[in-house]
Amino acid sequence: MAAAVPRLMNFQGRLTDTVGSPVADGAHVVIFRFFTASSGGTLLWEETQNVTTSKGIFSVLLGGVDSLPPYVFAADSCFLELEPQGSSPLTPRSKIATVPYAFHAQSADLLSGMAASDFASTGYVDNAMAEHLAASDPHHSKTINAADLIIGTLDKARLPKHAIDSSNIVDASLTSQQILDAPGISHTSDALVSLPSAMRIIDSAYMIVPAWGYVLVIASGWFYDYHTSGLETHATLSISASRSMHDNSYTAKFDVATNAPAGHTSQDFAIQRVLTVGPGPVKFFLLGNMVGTELPNVQSVHLNTLFFPKSYGEIDAVLK
Repeated sequence: MAAAVPRLMNFQGRLTDTVGSPVADGAHVVIFRFFTASSGGTLLWEETQNVTTSKGIFSVLLGGVDSLPPYVFAADSCFLELEPQGSSPLTPRSKIATVPYAFHAQSADLLSGMAASDFASTGYVDNAMAEHLAASDPHHSKTINAADLIIGTLDKARLPKHAIDSSNIVDASLTSQQILDAPGISHTSDALVSLPSAMRIIDSAYMIVPAWGYVLVIASGWFYDYHTSGLETHATLSISASRSMHDNSYTAKFDVATNAPAGHTSQDFAIQRVLTVGPGPVKFFLLGNMVGTELPNVQSVHLNTLFFPKSYGEIDAVLK
């Protein structure tokens, strides 16, 4: 049995100030990001961690907060960017070399996503076909049914219209799970994530959809703030197809006024959105930021996506 591939990557770095001297020993907040290019490019993943430095040197396991997905190292190129709290992103980005690309070697355990045991031997198929052709009863024991076919081996475009109807299918040979393999993703994080004034990606979902259809995206969780009298905060979360801009039609708000009672304040949130998508990769973001003098947080975030093909029916634009 193949061992699971750890979703962690060891990284060691050195933090210095603007004149090149090591930062003070202790804890520092750093945002780590993977991109597809040395500048610009597509954001593949990010997380925020507290690192502890000694003479500027620190060591961290990336993926300890948000697990590293396999597609990060399946890209042709991958570059790591660091952004210490209160500073701009460090340049240049570091290009990731051979060892982390072992994440992608996980696919070597599978054949196009299937284990070797999923493939029927040619001898079994030849014997079943010979007995099938020789038998007079179309429902005899050697009928080849859905369980004998590997998902994806029959392309519906190669079948004549109406070539298969209910009379061609053995009773109970097809289950609802074999009719459509529609993707869905669910993320859950208990990490306490602060909302700065600059736009921040709280979570993201990447999926590959097989056909034209719709993706239902649902985000939920809690706003949290330890309020100090005289300060205020106005926080916004949204579901967006952009990594840097709110979609104001799909937001959740959290407001704490200056005269609110001091102490802990929390509020649950839930956002849902339906987007039209075409075949191929798609990515959605849960974005957040704040305006005010007090830094709020979000916690217990759940991000769920579910794909529905257009063959299920059209969704009215009002619902989107």
